Amino acid sequence: MPVYAQGDPGAGIGGYDLRSAADRAFAFDYDHSGRLDYLALYRPGTGTIWILRNSGGPFMPVYAQADPGAGIGGYDLRSAADRAFRSTTATAANSITWRLTDQAQGPSGFLGKHRVSQLY
Repeated sequence: MPVYAQGDPGAGIGGYDLRSAADRAFAFDYDHSGRLDYLALYRPGTGTIWILRNSGGPFMPVYAQADPGAGIGGYDLRSAADRAFRSTTATAANSITWRLTDQAQGPSGFLGKHRVSQLY
C-alpha cells in the first residue's frame, strides 16, 4: 500500500515537480528521530536538488535549487552521471553523511550535516 500517491499527471511533492525520468530521490533521518522524515530529490545533469521536510503533515522545502540549479555544498550536479545517496556510515552521532559523485569535482565526495545544516 503506498504512503503517497497521485494520478498521472501528478503535481509532484513539496513543490518538486517530478516531471523528468531522470529524477532521483532518497529519504533520510536528518535529526535522528527514528523517522525518515526528510526527502532529497534531485535531477542529475541540471544542478537541481531539493530537500523536503515532513513535520507531521505535507512535505515542505527547506532547500531548493530549481532547474537549472547550482547543486549543493559545492557539488554542482551538472553531469547526468552525478549521483547522491545517504551513506550508511555516519562519522559522528549527530551527523548524516551523503555521498555525492560529481564529474566536475572528481570521482566522489562527502557532504556532511555540518555543510547541509548551513542551508536551512
